[in-house]
Amino acid sequence: LGGLLAWLYARREMNKMGIETEKVSAMFFWTFLAAYVGGRFFFGLEDHTRYFAKPWKLLLPGGGGFVFYGYFLFAIPVLLGFIKWNRYGFGSIFDVIAISGATAHGFGKVGCLLAGCCHGSACQSAWYATTFHHHAADVMPPSLLHQSLYPTQNLDSFLIFGIVGLL
Repeated sequence: LGGLLAWLYARREMNKMGIETEKVSAMFFWTFLAAYVGGRFFFGLEDHTRYFAKPWKLLLPGGGGFVFYGYFLFAIPVLLGFIKWNRYGFGSIFDVIAISGATAHGFGKVGCLLAGCCHGSACQSAWYATTFHHHAADVMPPSLLHQSLYPTQNLDSFLIFGIVGLL
């Protein structure tokens, strides 16, 4: 959902700059592909014992998630290369990409909440905490199930969507 909204926003704004929809779609395709590979690659590095014997599992959907800095480190060079290759202005494109990227990232943090990853540490406040009762994505240690945890995914997504609003 975040990727779709990011693409729709970028398409609208870049069309206003005279960049055709096909170019916006191509930019998003290559950037998304790089982000997917980078995010999964760094996810595999974080849990290398799980994926060392069967690295192809990183390419399959499910069974884990993405690492933000992995998709950031892989997507930015591809995006820069695309902009340079097509001789677009970096400043105006990055004004749009900042909002698009933050939108996608904010929804990604909602995905973290749904998957149970990126959780906070133990929390004593029952009204403020998030508690996970299902170990669906196999990314949370079983010892943290049924415990009150700081809702870092919620806080992150609210902060990121606040940044989108400011931008």
